[in-house]
Amino acid sequence: MTMTLGSLYEHAAAINVCVKHVMLPTGMQGRYLDDIRTIELAHQLSGGSEICTLAHELGHAIHRHRHSTEQTEREADEIAAQLLITDEAYARAEKMAENHSFIARELGVTPPILYAYQRILDRSRYHRLRALQVEVREYSFTLTKEIA
Repeated sequence: MTMTLGSLYEHAAAINVCVKHVMLPTGMQGRYLDDIRTIELAHQLSGGSEICTLAHELGHAIHRHRHSTEQTEREADEIAAQLLITDEAYARAEKMAENHSFIARELGVTPPILYAYQRILDRSRYHRLRALQVEVREYSFTLTKEIA
């Protein structure tokens, strides 16, 4: 189930993170301050921008990030993707078009959150494939052993 704005605020409260709407520097939509367990969102955010930014910043809070790096941003986006995108919704959107911009709009998320979801999906597919390969090898070994 994808989270609503209200459920994201409830999730923040449940993990003892305060969410405030403040004036942030131009171009900044949100930030997480671990020292005071606070997410600051740009006061002008609304709708999809607020949902995506809050979910992303919750990712930082869940991981207790103290600094912004490429790695921490990817991790925050992956948490946001897990909060905002369901497998069923993604499959429906992907069937309508393969264009990333269309899929992101259809899902109501930003492209970075969509890409994070796709990374998670790719890792999941890879692990399922590896498990299947191990099963096939074990089955082949058993058959070989039985024949001999």
